[in-house]
Amino acid sequence: MLEAPILASGLFAVSTAAAAQDRYLDEIVVTAAGIDPERLDAPAPVASGLGLTALETPASLDVVDLADQARRGARTLAEATRGVTGLTFTTRAGAPGVFASRGFTENALVTLYDGLRVQSATISARPYDPFNFERIEVLRGPASLVYGEGATAGAVNYVRRKPRLGPLQVEGLAEIGEQDRLHAGLALAGGITETIGVSLSGSYQDYGSFIESTDTETGHVVASLGGQIGPETGFLVEADYLTTRTDDPYFGSPVIAGRIDARVFRRNYNQSPDNRMADDVLWLRALVTHTFSDVLDYRGQAYFYEADRDWRVFYAFSYVPGTPEQIEARNVETLAYDHGLWGTRHDLKLTADLGRVESRTVLSFDHSDTDFSSPRRDGAPSTGVPRPRFDVDAPQPAPFLQGPRLRQREADIAQTGVSLEQRLALGRLSFIGGVRVTWIDGTIARPEAIPAVAPFDVRYNPIDWRTALVFQPTPHSSLYATVTSGAEPVESLLLLPLAQADFRLSKSTGYEIGYKLEAGGFELTAAGYILNKDRLPSVNPADPNLPPQVGEQRAKGFELSGRYRGRIVSLGANLAYVDAEFREFNDFGAFRDGVRPANVPEWVMNAEAEIRPIEPVSIGAFLQHVSSRPSSNANTLFLPGYTTVDAFVEWRVSPRVRLIGRAVNLLDERYVEWATQTFGQNNLYFGSPRRFETSVGFRF
Repeated sequence: MLEAPILASGLFAVSTAAAAQDRYLDEIVVTAAGIDPERLDAPAPVASGLGLTALETPASLDVVDLADQARRGARTLAEATRGVTGLTFTTRAGAPGVFASRGFTENALVTLYDGLRVQSATISARPYDPFNFERIEVLRGPASLVYGEGATAGAVNYVRRKPRLGPLQVEGLAEIGEQDRLHAGLALAGGITETIGVSLSGSYQDYGSFIESTDTETGHVVASLGGQIGPETGFLVEADYLTTRTDDPYFGSPVIAGRIDARVFRRNYNQSPDNRMADDVLWLRALVTHTFSDVLDYRGQAYFYEADRDWRVFYAFSYVPGTPEQIEARNVETLAYDHGLWGTRHDLKLTADLGRVESRTVLSFDHSDTDFSSPRRDGAPSTGVPRPRFDVDAPQPAPFLQGPRLRQREADIAQTGVSLEQRLALGRLSFIGGVRVTWIDGTIARPEAIPAVAPFDVRYNPIDWRTALVFQPTPHSSLYATVTSGAEPVESLLLLPLAQADFRLSKSTGYEIGYKLEAGGFELTAAGYILNKDRLPSVNPADPNLPPQVGEQRAKGFELSGRYRGRIVSLGANLAYVDAEFREFNDFGAFRDGVRPANVPEWVMNAEAEIRPIEPVSIGAFLQHVSSRPSSNANTLFLPGYTTVDAFVEWRVSPRVRLIGRAVNLLDERYVEWATQTFGQNNLYFGSPRRFETSVGFRF
């Protein structure tokens, strides 16, 4: 087990001279209401260490301001991303926060917490409460230059609440609603001296589901202390603890005779008196910044992460025809996760004028060490015990019969990266480039696997880069062209099978052109892209002479978004199109060529409107349309497209108190949100039907 005292070895932190210094100060402590994070002239730290604004950044970005998240009623951070251009997601049990974007899904998008990554989104995702966070930053396109392997198609960064200076502020939230929802949160922030502030927030959620017998309970606390020590040095110390317990978690519904059957809607086939799903996550982080001079700044941090899981569940359900019709659980799984991570990152930033050329350079070093152990037993129950079966229409709890856990998944992964980012600006034109070299050294062990597998080593040395041109015809508009690269294991490093021990990392290359405009209260962004990932497993059972890693995944598309903020009316809309396919890809023994990846829709469209007819009242609606997409890489079943509408009414009782009533899925659309292919079974995750909720929020 990793030890928290590693933090004391310290990381110390930043600053960015001149233009970037404000960004690092904002990361440590909030001094005022500040700039709207959704605006194009706001800093965009998820995309680069150079301290660029969204307008200056040669990439597609979205920022979700969580200050008003109560209007949408998002229960998890993943739900709070709903409406981001081209992004779709699922909150399935075990991975409540994996995404699809630009033709790629799940581990192809890295999940970050204040810019820090944890191996494998499908393993590390948790139902964090948006109340304890300030914003979500989404970068679309390869992001391995900044974050290393696992960011071939983008990054989703969750930014926690930060300390404030000045008088103490108290913020609270209480919500109730259908599906037995209960949510309460309280946050305090303020200065304890003129230069040092504190933040403490905590929340509790208990919500059921439209799926029978499923209930989730979470407790979440975030605390931070930070500010300035003298004019040159700043610091931040942060802690985050989340605990989650779920009764009879929903692992999807089976496909019945090759089709979506209405009878399985609301049914839960993961039912047992012995079921258990418990998750606990601890984050600790220390950050220091120092300005050496007008041209040289330093930023460093140390962090520690520990996650534990304890599961006993049924999933991967299959239809068994006959009389009576039944559903069989193909996987009976008992597992634990002991996932530890410590890391450090250091950045040096140099800002200088080279005649008429403004130069900005960031040199970064980072290292992380992951210790992962997952004793488990999955697959069929213990020898001689049949798999559990349930009646299609009235599933009854079944006993959980499985043997002791075995040490079947262990991994020690060390990653070290060195990167250089550079921006050279001459008038309205700027060149942005960078390169990162990463050394990955891991040992994978299966001490008690059946059959036994001796420990094996994996070593990778990816080189990732970005090159881009940005032209600003006016101070409030920009045109850009960029080429970026990314790297990703063909399977999660933490669960890498021996058969892929000698495989190289897959590589992605993204080409993108775009335009951004901000004029008064109006914003417009547009982008077109091509994104290719190669070196995928490609063994063709019909042609064993085919090289093992020539498979590809290709995507091309465009994205448009616009927003208008007025005194009485605010409007926003975005549209995303993607054409994606596999080429010569081996999908668990089945050869895929020319098929569309699972859970990737061609079209995603979002629109929202808010009207303030009289001062204390706001009325708003949000519409989302997701087109048809395949339920698996076999492309034998396509999930129907769907359109949902949410609505809210807000009454500001006073400047400090507001009441909100909302309807989620107002038109009660019946739809499938996501699908999985596990243990050979295609299972579906239905979206929530209509529900009504009420919340009250206050600030003092």
